[in-house]
Amino acid sequence: MRATWKQIKKSVVETLSGTPIGHVTDIVFQTEGQEIIQYQVKPSAFRGKGYLISRDQIGRFEENKIIVYDTALPKELRKQTREERPLVSDAAGL
Repeated sequence: MRATWKQIKKSVVETLSGTPIGHVTDIVFQTEGQEIIQYQVKPSAFRGKGYLISRDQIGRFEENKIIVYDTALPKELRKQTREERPLVSDAAGL
């Protein structure tokens, strides 16, 4: 798959399990090998700091979306995600 910077910059980033991380705001380019080695990802345009996602942490590219392995989720977001998820499903209505 080939993509332009304009297409990558619009990409949403989420984990394999569906947890949204943010969107691509910049890249780190290795000039010697002429390749992208990291992606700068921000939670939103208005809040939070950026995260660097290594190309080795990317599971696949989809149209307007980059899927990363769950281990790529920054520690702060991992903790936040665990706190938001219920430990027991309320499917039985108990």
